[in-house]
Order: sequence, then structure tokens, then C-alpha cells
Amino acid sequence: MADTDFEDVMAALRGGQRFQVGGGRIFRTYAMTNGQLVVIVSDDGYTEEHPCDEATLRAAIAEVPDGFRKIVEWWKAHRPEVRK
Repeated sequence: MADTDFEDVMAALRGGQRFQVGGGRIFRTYAMTNGQLVVIVSDDGYTEEHPCDEATLRAAIAEVPDGFRKIVEWWKAHRPEVRK
């Protein structure tokens, strides 16, 4: 993953976008809460929010780079002020 990809994900997060990884009963969502990066773990409707560090987010992006990239592209397309 290039640093520009990571920076695009961070820009989207700062802009209010959330990134869900996985599906089904258990999945993780990366988001910003009060200016802090968090991961929200959902397990069959029960959620826990934990602080998230850069290394953890980078690992999640490496797991499903196309998933993050598609969301960033969608986010940029719907936010004219961030289009490149």
C-alpha cells in the first residue's frame, strides 16, 4: 500500500466516511470519533469501540485494498471539494 493510499483513507475518515471490513455476523468498521481513529467491532448487533493506531489501520487496508480504494473513489466522486 502506498502512503498516498493511506493518506486518501485518512482524508476520507476525517471527512466522515466509515470503512466496514468483513460482513456477516462479525465485522469491523473504521471511523473517526471526536477526532480520534477508532475501530468498532460488531458481533451480532453488539458493538464495542476501541482506539485504533496507524499500524492497525494499515494492516486492515492491506487485507482488502480494493475495498478501501473503492470507498475512497466513491467518496471523492461525491465530494467535489476533494476530487483530484
